[in-house]
Amino acid sequence: MAESFVITVEPLGRQVVCRDDQPILDACLRAGVWLPHSCTHGTCATCKVDRVDGDVDHG
Repeated sequence: MAESFVITVEPLGRQVVCRDDQPILDACLRAGVWLPHSCTHGTCATCKVDRVDGDVDHG
């Protein structure tokens, strides 16, 4: 079973649970948090965000 973690979307302060095998964009959209996006595959970089804290593992 996949592990999960909580991300906080700033400046909204909304917390979203994201599985470690799930793109953050997908988790946010499923939780009702809209983020700018176009291709939904990470190719166009429209959804690119800045990490404020924590580590990122691109698997």
